[in-house]
Amino acid sequence: MRYLFFTLFISLILVGCKSSDITTSEPTREIFLDTLEVSLEPPLPPIQLANNRTFDLLHTKLEVSFNFEQQHLLGKASLTLKPYFYSQKTLQLDAQTFDIHNVSASSSIPEFKLDTFSYDGKTLNLIFNKSLSKSDSIIVYIDYTAKPNESPQKGGAAIREDKGLYFIDPLDTDPNKPTQIWTQGEPEANSNWFPTIDDPQEKCTQEIEITAPNRFKTLSNGGLEFSTLNGDGTRTDYWSQNKPHSPYLFMMAVGEFAVVEDFGYDVPINYFVEPKYEEDAKAIFKYTPEMLKFFSNKLGLKYPWQKFDQVIVRDYVSGAMENTTAVIFGEFVQKTKRELIDGDNQDIVAHEMFHHWFGDLVTCEDWGNLTINESFATYGPYLWREYKHGRQDADRYLLNNKNSYFEEALFKQETLVRKRYEQPLAMFDRHSYSKGSAVLHMLRNELGDDAFFKGLQYFLETHQHTGVEAVELRLALEEVSGKNLQLFFDNWYYSAGHPAVEAFYFVNDSSNTVNVELTQDKHPKNIYPYFNLNVDVWIVTDNGINKEKLTFFEEEKSYQFNFEGELQNVILDPKGVYLIDWNDNKPFSWWEHQYKNHPYFEQRLRAFEKLSLNVENDSSSKDLVIMGLTDSIPQIQQKAIMQLPFVLPYQSEKIKATCIQLTKNSSSPAVRQASLKFLVNNFSSNGLQSLLQEKLSDSSYAVLGEALIGVYKLNPQMGIVLAEEYEESESITLKLKLAEMYAESGTADKMSFFKSQLENISSGSRNTLVRSWVKWCGNVNQDQITLQVVPIIEQTILNETTWWNRLSLIESQYQLLSFYLEESPENGNDTKAMVASEISKSISRILDAETNPQVLRYF
Repeated sequence: MRYLFFTLFISLILVGCKSSDITTSEPTREIFLDTLEVSLEPPLPPIQLANNRTFDLLHTKLEVSFNFEQQHLLGKASLTLKPYFYSQKTLQLDAQTFDIHNVSASSSIPEFKLDTFSYDGKTLNLIFNKSLSKSDSIIVYIDYTAKPNESPQKGGAAIREDKGLYFIDPLDTDPNKPTQIWTQGEPEANSNWFPTIDDPQEKCTQEIEITAPNRFKTLSNGGLEFSTLNGDGTRTDYWSQNKPHSPYLFMMAVGEFAVVEDFGYDVPINYFVEPKYEEDAKAIFKYTPEMLKFFSNKLGLKYPWQKFDQVIVRDYVSGAMENTTAVIFGEFVQKTKRELIDGDNQDIVAHEMFHHWFGDLVTCEDWGNLTINESFATYGPYLWREYKHGRQDADRYLLNNKNSYFEEALFKQETLVRKRYEQPLAMFDRHSYSKGSAVLHMLRNELGDDAFFKGLQYFLETHQHTGVEAVELRLALEEVSGKNLQLFFDNWYYSAGHPAVEAFYFVNDSSNTVNVELTQDKHPKNIYPYFNLNVDVWIVTDNGINKEKLTFFEEEKSYQFNFEGELQNVILDPKGVYLIDWNDNKPFSWWEHQYKNHPYFEQRLRAFEKLSLNVENDSSSKDLVIMGLTDSIPQIQQKAIMQLPFVLPYQSEKIKATCIQLTKNSSSPAVRQASLKFLVNNFSSNGLQSLLQEKLSDSSYAVLGEALIGVYKLNPQMGIVLAEEYEESESITLKLKLAEMYAESGTADKMSFFKSQLENISSGSRNTLVRSWVKWCGNVNQDQITLQVVPIIEQTILNETTWWNRLSLIESQYQLLSFYLEESPENGNDTKAMVASEISKSISRILDAETNPQVLRYF
């Protein structure tokens, strides 16, 4: 399903060492009665099981048109069904917030008819005059109006709303937005715009006739068979999907799109973008044909659908969605070629594409088995990066996934496969995505590449066009490999948390042995109290590497290894395969050797981070940080630049010269930006004039933004004048830099700049802009301006549908309140106190309207 985005706010979210003795998703509550302490477990979420299948939905035909003013869909549905096994006389269909105008049914059974139907606003119940056997098919006809805006709303981390059908600027009143209609069906929201059995294990073919104003392009699943001009300014497009897929994967998009065709694989490929991005479309979706070919070859199963289209829409309620043959993306991927220099879209494209095998072709039977969909899709970019950019780059991607899961594990630890959850949207978390991808990497290591990928091919071919549980993945891999994977799945799919392991090393030079002592945290609520770990060990000496393996399935254990020559290091899990929270107690010289000589990314980065811990006090650590500036891996270079303020004034001239060369010559825009920012913040701008002038022409908007800030620090007036020339830039990255500069300067005439950017900026960048705006208010220090800003930010928070964005925006209001509280009491300033009171009232209104527990827990 959709590509998952999270932002970690360090000032708000719990920080500390990851611990695997967190085994529940919420803390216990303590009640004190005199001297009696009672600890209550939070109530368990309800058990959620796969639905019984009473009918088999075979085919869905839809005829839809739109009332733009009322934001309604006018629909006619024809559903072909038959009883799944047992004879049936009644049928229940999901149909949320409809006006039902007419219902009828037909069958080849003599004298068959619909006896009666009822509708409660959520479920359409049909009763027939005769029982139907499993060999009897029927067609149900429903004439209806869908009113998605009236549907009760739920939301989650990956999907912010679930009303299914969305009208964007339907009356064309917003000059900053195009008029669009699009859908978002996962997990069970498509029944907000057509009647169906809204269940992931259900599979049917489809055809849909979309009638819309002739100026619009339409897109749906499958192929566009033909179009008909209606003579009233509208056109009807007929789309047909000839292979069965789940109802949540049905989609529509309607809007004024430019359609760009691509080539390089033997199915049609089209990109639907806003017209001004037509020339950038192939860059936005770079590598698409090559990815289709690569995944087909890697899985041993050709891309299984009739086309591959990708469309970008406005105000999308998620990152992206893998609708079969027609992926929807949020507007954040829509960038010019120059903007793409600072970050391309290949990970999200690979994620949604890989879903066409895992999620679309083979689908989770119920949402508790979402790992079948999302864990594989999150592992897809690893496979792509490994092939296209090499193992180091792929391991960097995987380490980001591990760290993302570890962050969530600070306050939530669940099993990958779950039977208890509040609602389907709760399954779309970092466990299903990030942890699951790391588990698949371990599973690949457990089996070896040949067995793993042949096992996946067998799994896909055996279960195509069906819904499955994770156990069926295990059985398929066992069938191919002959290995018993029950213990692996018990540990990683059906147990919560992760192993936290501490390692100590004791060297005996006289006997040429090293003892490795391991301890592992206990998980008493899991199937087994300890994880079963089969970890590779490298014993590194000046004679070479002795490769060993240890099996660790208890609380503590000691292992002894022999070595010949001078011992230089002992490395556990050298390739970074396992999802383990390591506490590795090695001497400095071992970490140093690991950083300088180890071939794998994760272990080199771990070593560099360990060596940097004492950078303020140790000259050897300072030297290694300086060495990191010229590392071959940009991520390590960036880590080194972050540590440089703690190295100074040691080797300051060498550091300055090296960073100037990085700013000038690095192929990585992120490294150029980081090194320039360091130089501007830590050295006199007078010595950087020529460099700043040069970087004003950098191809990267991020680097250009840093150069503008550097000019501002050298000459504030000139910096502001230069910045104003870029206020109409296409780049959000650059505009956020301008906002940062204006906030620092306190230039009082920038109110209109901040307001206009807030109206146009995407949700993901809004928090950064508002933080700068709040800082600007403090530096301008004009009460009437602040009183204008507070209600604008308040409304922005109330309209924000993503809880973690609201959390950050609320924090900004608190920062503004803090400024006024500091100003008012010390100076006895009644006006400042009045403004502080208005900000407090605004925060109270915001929190009164807040319902998400993830937000409320911080206040």
